[in-house]
Amino acid sequence: MAAMALVLDHGGGNLVVGCAEDEAEPRVVPNMKAKVKGRTETYLAEQVESCADVSSLLLRRPFDRGQCVAWDGQREIWDHVFRDVVKVEPGDRTLLITEPMFTLDALKQELDETLFEKYGFPSCLVTTAPALTMQYASKRFEGPIAKGGCGIVVDVGFSATHIVPCFDGRVLNYATKRVDVGGRALTNYMKELVSFRSVDVMDETYVIDKVKEETCFCSLDFVKDLMAAGRRRNQGPFTLEYVLPDGVNFLRGFVRHKENGVGSAMGEDHQEKITRDQILHMNNERFVVPECLFNPTMMGIKQAGIPEAIVQAVQETHPNLHGLLYGNVVVTGGTSKLPNFCARLTQELRPLVPEHMDVSIAMPEDPITCAWEGGRMLARSPGFDRMLVTREEYLEEGHHRIRRRYLV
Repeated sequence: MAAMALVLDHGGGNLVVGCAEDEAEPRVVPNMKAKVKGRTETYLAEQVESCADVSSLLLRRPFDRGQCVAWDGQREIWDHVFRDVVKVEPGDRTLLITEPMFTLDALKQELDETLFEKYGFPSCLVTTAPALTMQYASKRFEGPIAKGGCGIVVDVGFSATHIVPCFDGRVLNYATKRVDVGGRALTNYMKELVSFRSVDVMDETYVIDKVKEETCFCSLDFVKDLMAAGRRRNQGPFTLEYVLPDGVNFLRGFVRHKENGVGSAMGEDHQEKITRDQILHMNNERFVVPECLFNPTMMGIKQAGIPEAIVQAVQETHPNLHGLLYGNVVVTGGTSKLPNFCARLTQELRPLVPEHMDVSIAMPEDPITCAWEGGRMLARSPGFDRMLVTREEYLEEGHHRIRRRYLV
């Protein structure tokens, strides 16, 4: 049965999906629906990339505040993914799927009904992305702490950041902390800054999200960099020009490099096609926006930053575990791919940890797909069949009783 397992990492920003028996890389598709203003056609998941006019996209996501709440939209996206992306029949597959941390019971019930009644999966295992990330770390990372399935997973995701201590491969839910800053909050904050300083982009979520991914980085000395950026506003060390898409000459935005005046993929013949209104001047926004991960009060969120939240999570566990947890901090999630993120996290966390304890922070090769990779490892393990709940058991025992049987 494990050889026919479908693994789905169900995130607010992306869906990572693939078959456990395949050696190919999983498919990563946006978890969204999109429509162009004034038109009727709808784009699902990866179809958004084929849209010619991304500057007019209206995005709709099933997730809100880290929870899947729009189930009709989510089922429509899943229908497309199962039918057109991975091309599988749900009734013929075992499913391993992740759900968000702290999922409400009513939403868990909605998920179970969808999997067993709507899609008819013969058996399922519902777990969390941090649990699968630790599964991945225990197999791929070196050292006795990682091999023992002990450590902290820092999941810097789309909706929020979760600090999840694990011991013996199991999530310690009572010590898990959440910081309400993730990729979505950073994109919204960048929209506000750019709209206030330059041009109104409050309706250009898709475009600004790409701007954030291509231009932002974590500062290693925020005050120093902020002063350097303020001395020479348009010619400072952090200044760059981002060319916004116009739907005609440029279907996607790009960074215009100073040495040739155009983007790396563009020829000089395109220079004359760039209008002044298309150029977005970026300066300290590039590192001010990611700074909110370490200081959420900058965007009005009265919470501790990620380093302080890690310490708070560790303090909730038994003192004998503290050294083990600090010795294996695994960073994952798409937002963690910001340049300098791990270096800044190490710089901020080390002074908060007792001197006699080592701090080791590691990031998987691909922080977006590592939870899926952990799920594939779990689906291929000998004991996977014993973790599953069958459709017959669900129909006989109901939602509440089968939930107690999920082991991870």
